[in-house]
Amino acid sequence: MVVLHVPQPFLGSLTSPNWKSVADAGGAAKAAHCTDQYVYGNQGQDILDVHAGCMLTHARPANERVGCTARYMPSRDACTSTPSVPTLPSRSTIMGNIVPSVVWVGLIGLSVSAWHYALGNNILPEGTPDVNLGPAASTFIAQTSAVLSLLLVFRTNASYGRWDEARKMWGLLLNRSRDIVRMGMTMIPDDEPEIKRALAKWTYATAISLRIHFQPGEFALEDFLKDTLTAREIKSLEDAPHRPVRAIHTLSQVVMNSKMDSIEKTTLGTNITQFHDILGGCERLLRAPIPVSYTRHTARFLFIWLTLLPIAIYPNVGDFTAPIVVAIAAVLCGVEEIGVQCEEPFGILPLEVICGRVKADVMKTLEDDLSVKQTLIEAGCGPREPAAGKYVSASSSATSNGRPSWVVSQESVKAQ
Repeated sequence: MVVLHVPQPFLGSLTSPNWKSVADAGGAAKAAHCTDQYVYGNQGQDILDVHAGCMLTHARPANERVGCTARYMPSRDACTSTPSVPTLPSRSTIMGNIVPSVVWVGLIGLSVSAWHYALGNNILPEGTPDVNLGPAASTFIAQTSAVLSLLLVFRTNASYGRWDEARKMWGLLLNRSRDIVRMGMTMIPDDEPEIKRALAKWTYATAISLRIHFQPGEFALEDFLKDTLTAREIKSLEDAPHRPVRAIHTLSQVVMNSKMDSIEKTTLGTNITQFHDILGGCERLLRAPIPVSYTRHTARFLFIWLTLLPIAIYPNVGDFTAPIVVAIAAVLCGVEEIGVQCEEPFGILPLEVICGRVKADVMKTLEDDLSVKQTLIEAGCGPREPAAGKYVSASSSATSNGRPSWVVSQESVKAQ
């Protein structure tokens, strides 16, 4: 864990930041000046990208580092370390994250109102200059409003595009998982029930490995796979340098160990290859965020714009300046915060729900394999006899108790 001490407001951190990074027992932290807005954590394992996503920075608990103050970035060693991402928030954190920004703008609005009140009632000391910044501030606000709007729109669209791409990749993972098991139940010979079972359980294990790879948090493989894999299989997966790659490799080996012909193995292998495409696409999103210069420029521009807004609108709204600028700041900072959160899609995507759907569909397909083939036999469309390689009717393949011989070999699957 890395604790960030923030000694000054956001404006100071833009010009001469002096953040400190303090690591707990586990290794000395690599402290760094945040001119480039990076603080390196324990032994370089985590990188906290402290970017200009909100108006006032503030320290937050490690399990709430979602949004503008700090976001997890992947390790510098992409080959041996697992990327860190924020814990999935149980509720919206947008309003909580923008409170410091809104308070800052509200205080500016109150200060402007108090200044004009004191100046109009001769409360200020004699000789206090009457500096009227209203026209200058109004000109700046009027001339740059369209630019600010475009920056916020581009920022939000870019972030949403990343979130949408990640969502589609995990939707593809669900579809491919269903398809692999469906094809396996259809093409793997019925005298290989253990191969069918291994295909189903390692398809689910691949999904879980991907989930923990992109949302590590407090989760362990054993928490999800103890009812699916053996203790030895879980241990081998946990000890792998790259768990998703190990799971995909095992899944491919299961297919190659079956008695399917080469065409059927190639067809299944093509589907399994898409797991690698999903893994690579998600790692690209995690390791290549939106350029930080674009993020900083938008946030700094928004800060200056909102700071000058009370000065510009006071001649028109008078004592209502503070509540009006607070409302405007809440809207604009909320849009910026939405972009910040969507930029890191694995902090907000419900991957656990998707993995749960994978498990339910995969295991149900495995369980229904027997009943599906029984239904086909009753309809006169008997399955291929594994040994003879022929299509047989229900009567010709029946055992002494009237059941097809292949049913007996499949019952072990359902029992398991």
